Amino acid sequence: MPATLVAITAVAAVVLALVGLARLFEGGTQRLRRRIGVLAERNRGLTPSERPFAPASPAAPLRLGIGRLVTWARGRAWEQRMADLLAGADVPLWPGEFATLRLAVAALGALAGLVLLETYLAAGILAVAGYGIPTLLLHLRKRKRLSKFEQQLPHMLQMLVSSLRSGASLNRSLEVAAQMSRPPMSKDLAIVLRETSLGIPLEESLDSMARRVGCPDFETVVVGYQIQRESGGSLTAVLSKVAEAVRLRLQLRGELRALTAQGRFSALIISLLPVAVGVVLKVASPSYLEPLFEDWSGRALLLGALVWQTIGALIIWKIVNIKI
Repeated sequence: MPATLVAITAVAAVVLALVGLARLFEGGTQRLRRRIGVLAERNRGLTPSERPFAPASPAAPLRLGIGRLVTWARGRAWEQRMADLLAGADVPLWPGEFATLRLAVAALGALAGLVLLETYLAAGILAVAGYGIPTLLLHLRKRKRLSKFEQQLPHMLQMLVSSLRSGASLNRSLEVAAQMSRPPMSKDLAIVLRETSLGIPLEESLDSMARRVGCPDFETVVVGYQIQRESGGSLTAVLSKVAEAVRLRLQLRGELRALTAQGRFSALIISLLPVAVGVVLKVASPSYLEPLFEDWSGRALLLGALVWQTIGALIIWKIVNIKI
């Protein structure tokens, strides 16, 4: 293995790792200044796609430079999608910082493949896996957070209805709901209250929260509130009907999940059984599976089996994953 290539990969991995870790050591004053600056630009009516880059501070010129380069290469639309994904997963990173982290993990994977396994193929596979794993973990974190949010939504709406019926304003009702709820609901409502205290309209803050969370039921709540503000009517009645619809939908989702549990378990077994059998055969008789890895026809059969196995698992998962 060329020593120059290993050295270049090691230097790149170290540099990218240090740039990614620079975010963790950023001062609280600088972090607060950046976030207030974003809110101030939104309050002036600037959309995220029109927002200019913040000037680079002496404390982190390299970090902001790489972030600007990644954003320029991927485009503003990617920046907005990634910002919503990071906010929905409650990860305190900016899109450029997250892209830098992915590059650092990919470089470390390539370095591990070159040093430990000493093959270019392993280095490429580990680099691709290292680049995709952070995004996969981010999606899983957002899905878990969304599930908690959906479970808390009917209770939050009921608290809003009770507060409005007692004569409180909507802002005061949201404040009570934020105090009585648990994360992630309390955290998202606290962000809405902070934005409104800075002068951002409530409907804009709620719309931003709906986009950040990605919950269709909460989007229905926001649309109902906007319609009520434009056409008039009782906000309490609107929220009561929406809360009842959300509660029934969650109950139906729970019933469907119980009915499709066997199908999801079958997909899991089908996916893991060949791997388990292969591991057992490899331990019991190492020479039995050697033709699959040493001969080109064996590799082709192994790759075909893997492809069809994945297709079968995806088909079963698609059948049991019913959208409501």
